[in-house]
Amino acid sequence: MKKTFVLFFILAVVLSLLGCAPQATPTSQPATLKVVALPILDTMPVLVAQQQGLFSKYNLTVEFIPAGSAPERDQLVAAGQADGMLNEVLSALYFNKESARVQVVRYARAATKDAALFTLVANPNSGVKSVADLKGKSVG
Repeated sequence: MKKTFVLFFILAVVLSLLGCAPQATPTSQPATLKVVALPILDTMPVLVAQQQGLFSKYNLTVEFIPAGSAPERDQLVAAGQADGMLNEVLSALYFNKESARVQVVRYARAATKDAALFTLVANPNSGVKSVADLKGKSVG
């Protein structure tokens, strides 16, 4: 299941980035796409795609701009220093709060009954066994 998920994620990201690239002709220069990336696991498939030469195969140069946090990533995009970002859909909604500034090209992850997007982690002695048990408790 996990291998299928990782392969699907790589394919989804590559296809979404390829949709941003102009059609290449044999004599054209590679198109360059600057993408802000956080040091998180979600970035790994795109880095693997780059290492495996998938972007250059389609005459696309992807330049990754490292960001240490989501606010830094958002500032780079807002300042026009990047063409795109790998992020969650919620941040795109915040970007577009007043006007359309970014467009979601593709999403790669969705919760299923077998693979949640988020997991609740609690101390075994906390008494928290479900979301309902969080009522009245502090969450950090």
